[in-house]
Amino acid sequence: MAPEGYMVGVKGNEDLNRVFARAMPVPRGLFALRYLGADDERNPPRISVHVGPDVTGDVQLLFAPGAEDGVMRRPGDAVVVSSSGDAMIVVTIFVGEFALSDGVKLKIDQLDKVSGRDGELVRASTGQKKKSQDSSEEMPIYLSGHIQRRGDVSLPAGEWLGGRSSRQHIEGFAVHWPRRPMGVDIEYDCSVTGQGRMPEALTGGFVGTRARALSIDGVSLRLIGENAASYKLQAEAIFSDGSAVRSSALELVAAPRDPGASLVGLTVHVQKAAVEGVKASATQLSETSVGGSVDHQLADSVPEMKDAGARNGVGLRSERVRVFRGARSFANRHAAE
Repeated sequence: MAPEGYMVGVKGNEDLNRVFARAMPVPRGLFALRYLGADDERNPPRISVHVGPDVTGDVQLLFAPGAEDGVMRRPGDAVVVSSSGDAMIVVTIFVGEFALSDGVKLKIDQLDKVSGRDGELVRASTGQKKKSQDSSEEMPIYLSGHIQRRGDVSLPAGEWLGGRSSRQHIEGFAVHWPRRPMGVDIEYDCSVTGQGRMPEALTGGFVGTRARALSIDGVSLRLIGENAASYKLQAEAIFSDGSAVRSSALELVAAPRDPGASLVGLTVHVQKAAVEGVKASATQLSETSVGGSVDHQLADSVPEMKDAGARNGVGLRSERVRVFRGARSFANRHAAE
């Protein structure tokens, strides 16, 4: 049973069916306890947070403006806990009669200390800014094609199809862009000796010929799409007469000086024109899952919220309480039923 005086802040006309409480030791510091979610989103349990007995002067609780009676009534609510020394707060869960589940998920963060995750983000941001000063981020582009006397070839990202010193002409090629961002693509085509201009293709499409002893005497590539301006094309075409043509930021239009020369080398790269802000990956940070009993193990991941199953009076059958605070757990958990 929860000690008398802990179940405060709940109006008498509220329909309550089940109640359970837990004591949570807190060390010196500033913390935020947030109500992240509930299994039953339509009837979420109410959560009150109160200072434990004999520690009133050591702990202060600050709720959001307009919060009634010191109760977190729905996911998204929060309370700031300021503790001047080792103390204790009591978290009480009130489950309504028509609730389908008593599972809730809480999260506690220490506000007056830089967490390990925050440090990683700062270092990543600093490193990304330094990288952007040196060069733009390059996208993985690779080529495949058909080369005279070599046949079909497929190359790793960034490598030349043919080359500067190649003597075999390129008969056809395709540009591949795995994990291509939305809103941008590469459109390309070529001119084949005796055949004229070939139909245009997008990444993955083949242009030119295969095993017909026909050479390419002109090639063009361009970035297209609504986000094309956010990227930079870096392409170069080499012809058998030694002429080399490099692309502008968005387009390559290449032909040899000698009308009879053929394409012998091609390279294609795409870079972001400007590095975007650092994106934090979705990461599970320290969380607290509250149920009907205490588990003294520190878990490495947040457990799924579960229905408590059978009930006994105002208590709940064995469930787990796992307290996370960064990479460390609160010590000496105590039940307050």
